This record gives sequence, C-alpha cells and structure tokens, in this order.
Amino acid sequence: MNLDNTIIKANALFTEGRYADALRIYDEGVKSGHTRAIFNYAYCLQYGYGIDPDPAKAFELYTYLRYEEEGDAAYNAGAMLVTGRGVPCDPAEGYAYMLTAAECGCIEAQLYLAMVRLTGCVGEPDIISIRRIPFHRPDTPDSAFLLPPTPDENGEYADELMDKRFEIVEADEYEAIRYIRKAARHEGDYVGAAKGNAEYLLAKCAEEGLGRMYDREKAIELYVRAAEDGSFDAFKKLKTLPQYEIDKARARLRMKPANTRKRIGESDEEDD
Repeated sequence: MNLDNTIIKANALFTEGRYADALRIYDEGVKSGHTRAIFNYAYCLQYGYGIDPDPAKAFELYTYLRYEEEGDAAYNAGAMLVTGRGVPCDPAEGYAYMLTAAECGCIEAQLYLAMVRLTGCVGEPDIISIRRIPFHRPDTPDSAFLLPPTPDENGEYADELMDKRFEIVEADEYEAIRYIRKAARHEGDYVGAAKGNAEYLLAKCAEEGLGRMYDREKAIELYVRAAEDGSFDAFKKLKTLPQYEIDKARARLRMKPANTRKRIGESDEEDD
C-alpha cells in the first residue's frame, strides 16, 4: 500500500481517538523515513497520545525535521525551547529555530518573529505547537495540554529568564513589518486564519503609520481582505468603519488583478 495513503488511514484512526492504532502506523512510517509520519509520531510523543509522553524524544525528532514539513517541526522545537516545556528553557536557541521555521514558510513562526521584533523580547508564543493530525491546526494554551516548564541546567525556570529574553534581539519595527508581510503573502496550505491575522496587523500598521507612511485607504483594503481571510478582529473592526469607506475599498480591490499580490521574497515596498 502507498505509504501516503497509509498515513492518511492513521490520521483517521487518530481522529476517532484510536491513538495507539494510529501510532503503530506512524511508527512504521518513521522506520521508512516518511517525514509526515515522523512529525505525527513526534507530536504523539510530545503530548502522550497512545504512548507515554516523551517530550525530549519528540524534540529530537522535530530537530531531525528542522528543515522539513514547511517549517512546522522547527516551530514546534522552537516553541518548546522558548517556553521551557518538555526541554530546558533556552530562548536564544528557540529564537534560532523560529528563524529557520519562518524561512521554511511556517506562517505562525513569521507572526511570532514579528512580535519579537516589535517588543525586542523572545517571549512565549501565543501558539504553543502545531498539529498535523489529521490536518495542520495550531494548538493554543486554551486547546492543548501544556507540559510544565522544565528547569535549565542551573535550575532556573522560564519565568526567571526575562532579562535573557531581552538580550537576544533588538526591537525593530521595520523587521517586524517585514515578517508580517511574509505572513500576509503566504500562499501555502494549512494557514487557517493566520493569513487574515497578518493582514489585520498590516492594516493596523497602515492605519497608525507604524513603520511606514500613514495610508487609511490601504488600511481599509487590508481590513476587508483580513476579514475575508478569517480574521475575527478585522471583522469587528469593519463594523466600526463608515460603510461608504468599506464599499470604496471593496471596489478598489475588485479592480486589482489577482496577481498583484507579491510573493515572499519580492519587494516589501507595498502591501498588495
């Protein structure tokens, strides 16, 4: 049987709650070097689905996949390091993993780095980990079981490392906006509402003049786009704006060719 189809079968078993059965199939995929199987097996190990939790082993597997799975494995490894959950807290190393994840195309990592560059602090991400069983779905503090923080070699915990978090990278609003733009232009699979959230952040930058010239028309266009791409914050924002401004923005967007939105790596001078 085609291994990809076998992994899909395992995903179906996982969603039915048959974690041990799914894990056995993922284990066979691991032995064959199937990256999706390795990622899913690591996720099961991280949180103990069908097996005793072993976050340290999960971290090893995520590290093995550091440049695979569109950066999601690097994101998970980085999140573990930054939060100190499952492995000793190491914000500097976690930041390095997040950089890799962002360059590999992980939209959650791109948004995380934007927040880091806005604040100058390698803090805890809003999204703790990324799940690919049965499809890409980020886990948040409200929806995922969180492992307790793991002390570092000096016995320190994550909440005692705040000074170190501010020593890794300087705040830079232009770098922050560059990462927001990467996320807003994301064209990969499994982005969910993250793309809309990125467009919402860009809209706020345009509306408030952060890192660029103030541009209210562009801001409203981006709010419209963000709401269409699933941003609840953008949906709420549109309810506060005059209807005639929204109608004009929608008219302008309909006039623009579909291919005017630049791809990642192209000029960052415009947001469309």
